[in-house]
Amino acid sequence: MTNEDDRLRRWFDAADWSTLTPRLLAYARFCLSRDDRSIGRNQRTPNDFVVAAVTAVMDGRYPSGQARSLFSLLAGVVHMTIRRDAERSA
Repeated sequence: MTNEDDRLRRWFDAADWSTLTPRLLAYARFCLSRDDRSIGRNQRTPNDFVVAAVTAVMDGRYPSGQARSLFSLLAGVVHMTIRRDAERSA
């Protein structure tokens, strides 16, 4: 296990999902509302983006890099995923 794996495991183990999940959903709604390209075109919900972000990080597809918290890491992945979807549908 690498230091990054250990750090992510500690973050996931210590996460308070009852507060983290609503924050991530609010962030995903915010990102979707700010990107005109995704309004009306994107069939994915904020929940879809949050689940995709958590799954991608847990699968090791996004390293924690410079992230200072689990929220900042997951929010960054949510943002990138929304932007990619918007670019594909443009």
